[in-house]
Amino acid sequence: MDNKSLIVIVTYNSQDFIENCLRSITGQNYKDWFMV
Repeated sequence: MDNKSLIVIVTYNSQDFIENCLRSITGQNYKDWFMV
């Protein structure tokens, strides 16, 4: 496996991870807003 392909896989995974984090954060913020 090349280093380039490994980097591509890692970046793809990190993008999904960041997206999931942002979604969970926005979801929590919406809940907080509704509670207030």
